[in-house]
Amino acid sequence: MRDYKVVSAPEEIERRLQKTTQEHAALNARVDELAKKEALTPEEEVELKRLRKMKLFKKDMIAYLQEILKRLKS
Repeated sequence: MRDYKVVSAPEEIERRLQKTTQEHAALNARVDELAKKEALTPEEEVELKRLRKMKLFKKDMIAYLQEILKRLKS
């Protein structure tokens, strides 16, 4: 997982939010692709588990960044 620095510029936060949202969408697409398979190899099962954890992390990061933006704009 990447380390995220604390930033205060709304433009930087919006940029990170957009990037994180795109990463979440890409993870979601791969999770869906694997989930559609009838059977997974052991490697695919490990990948699916890892991807689901990363997807959840990205979702939490999106919520966090949205909250920061909301507070900065109010």
